[in-house]
Amino acid sequence: LLMQFILENLSYVAFASAEEVGSKVGVSAATVVRLCQNLGYKGYSEFQEAVRQTFPSYSATIRQVEKKQLGEASGLAEEVFSLNSANLSETLSNISQEELNEAVEAVYNARSILVCGVGLSASLALFLGKSLKIMGFPAKELVSGGIDIALEMAHLNPSDMVVGIGFWRYVRDTTRLMERAKEIGSTTMAITDSLASPLARFADYKFVVVTESLSHSISLTAAMSFIDLFIAALLHRDPHRGSEALRRTNLAYEESDLLMPVSAHRGRKPSERSRESGG
Repeated sequence: LLMQFILENLSYVAFASAEEVGSKVGVSAATVVRLCQNLGYKGYSEFQEAVRQTFPSYSATIRQVEKKQLGEASGLAEEVFSLNSANLSETLSNISQEELNEAVEAVYNARSILVCGVGLSASLALFLGKSLKIMGFPAKELVSGGIDIALEMAHLNPSDMVVGIGFWRYVRDTTRLMERAKEIGSTTMAITDSLASPLARFADYKFVVVTESLSHSISLTAAMSFIDLFIAALLHRDPHRGSEALRRTNLAYEESDLLMPVSAHRGRKPSERSRESGG
């Protein structure tokens, strides 16, 4: 009950005392502290700081937008690109090479792989899931939530692997899928924005990406870069398997006549092709 209250009221927990949190569910402050320690934190203060770090600075961003004058927009491109560069640098410092290697092995050992991301995370889940398929892994993307996720939960196997992708504010369906996978012994991996996120709680492998943004929402730049890294690591793990899978995929594309012929464009600059096509 205490853990459920915390997960559903992170904005309150971020600034309330342990006593105040405990009183909401009828337990002592000591119980709140012990729960935080069981989650791997030294105490409530460290857990609370981790919770605070999960909040993208929406209010600060809104204030910045309101204060921006039209004449100041000329520097906006530099600000946005600089912030994304900082997101990438901080995300890189968060990555454990050992954990990355172990997660790669888990993909190779899995009977099947479910990649779940809903809302803003859907594009990331689609990219990772389809990339896994192209490389010959038995993967499936879950991006709509609801009954699709419920059906997959009903048939999860301990030999499966579930990759949950989600950021503040977290989608309940993705968390439930991760929780169910953890319960039955499936391997779980989270791509999220904090170790305090509900996805991280149920993950065997946790990869934290930074999502700070100056726009209306979070930035997915670092998350996409991590997925790019993960795919590269999978290819590096077994280059022969990877090249064979890519060759088969390319052949399937050619045989199905899905792609435009490239002969007419060969040897010309992309910019020239773009101008001619109006793209």
